[in-house]
Amino acid sequence: MDSEATVALKLNGPLFGIAINAIMLGGLYCLVAVALNLQYGLTRTVNVAHGEFIMLGGYVTYWLFTLYGVSPILSVVVTGPLMFAIGLLLYGTVLRKLLGTYEVLEVFEANSILVAFGLLFVIQNIALLLWTGTPRYYRYLTDNVQVFTATVPLNRIAVFLFATLASLIFYFFLRKTLVGKAMRAVMQHRIGAAALGINVSRLFAISFGLGVGMAGMAGSLVSMLFTLTPAMGMPFTTVAFLMIILGGLGNMLGSLIASFIIAAAQIFSGYYTNPGFALIIIYLIFIIILIVRPQGLLKG
Repeated sequence: MDSEATVALKLNGPLFGIAINAIMLGGLYCLVAVALNLQYGLTRTVNVAHGEFIMLGGYVTYWLFTLYGVSPILSVVVTGPLMFAIGLLLYGTVLRKLLGTYEVLEVFEANSILVAFGLLFVIQNIALLLWTGTPRYYRYLTDNVQVFTATVPLNRIAVFLFATLASLIFYFFLRKTLVGKAMRAVMQHRIGAAALGINVSRLFAISFGLGVGMAGMAGSLVSMLFTLTPAMGMPFTTVAFLMIILGGLGNMLGSLIASFIIAAAQIFSGYYTNPGFALIIIYLIFIIILIVRPQGLLKG
């Protein structure tokens, strides 16, 4: 994330207060990371346009709140299904044909990057046409509450609780439901899962749609904390890739753990050093972990 976001979440208080902010940001990052990790883990799509769907979800929430007074928390029932439908449409019209053309997943991965870059610029320009380049923001649940010795705005608490709950629900969906177990089987061995009668193509579509849908929901929450601009998506995409690589590609629990590590590194480094160094420190931690655990925190 950029230094502006770090400053926005930085708390002028004791160590406990800074830790609270890190936990709050980590909850939001969980939802951002698991959405992207699902897409890559199942379909091997390197979706560098992930942040753009977060941005779209944020703008739709902004519209709903400023024009119709819809609570940003409740707007997830719109942004989630809307982005899910867009994800299904994109998979059916673009990615499925690409996957059929390049049946070797390694080749598909490389070409999916090019497709996603194209989507990134298309979505950014659509956002510019609809909302212009003027930064947009609104105020919602900005009253402060006391959490032990820390003073925390209500909107951060609401974002943390909803994002963490959504991430945990999705994690248990993968672990406990029949569809979730089928998705995990495809992640582990695509050909073997197909041999067992699992409809791999349908799961690919569902997983990509779910990833985009969760990105839209994350966008609703992001809009409560950050200023919205058409170019805001790339920092979220960058951090999301850092988290899923640290946690282990395709490993959802690893993504959850890595989300809090990245958030803590960002907040603490932003507070105790120049906020501009936060991203540098995050990348240094990323490099160190890759040297020590190149397979990720929870792989192998």
